[in-house]
Amino acid sequence: MKKLSFLLGVLCFFYASLDLLGYFPVSMWEYILNLFKVQEPNTYYKIVPTEGAGFEAIVACLAGVILIVISKLPIRFKNE
Repeated sequence: MKKLSFLLGVLCFFYASLDLLGYFPVSMWEYILNLFKVQEPNTYYKIVPTEGAGFEAIVACLAGVILIVISKLPIRFKNE
């Protein structure tokens, strides 16, 4: 469980750092959700930065730090 928490924390922190450096110009989650929506034929979308895209990086960074801290706490689980 600690290894999983650490791995997820590192992945969240990595995503947040890439987002804050500007490698994701649009909201990634909105793009992923739009892949599963039924689109009308011959519909084209212009990709522009969204207003709330900066908050995703902050939340991912905080989640990453929290998961890394949880993985380092000296808590013993019953199954380990």
